[in-house]
Parts: sequence; C-alpha cells; structure tokens
Amino acid sequence: MNTEIRDFRIDIPQADLDDLNERLARTRWVDQLPGDRWSRGVPTGYLRE
Repeated sequence: MNTEIRDFRIDIPQADLDDLNERLARTRWVDQLPGDRWSRGVPTGYLRE
C-alpha cells in the first residue's frame, strides 16, 4: 500500500467559479416547513449560510 503524501492542485477556471457564485446568488429560497427543523430536511437558514 502506498502511503506517500503528494501535493496536488485543484485547478478550476475563475470564469467557472464566477458563474457558480452568480447562480448561487440567484437562488430562490423556499420558506421553512413547519415542524421540527431537522425532521423535515435541512433548515433553510442553515443552507443559506
């Protein structure tokens, strides 16, 4: 088994990151469902952070 630690680089074009940020900024958030916060999925406020 090779356990050597090697450097690596994640290379994502800035244009792709900018596009992602713009799309995330335009997210249409739904209202939180009634009931216990986590029993109905991830709370909206948690996702927005």
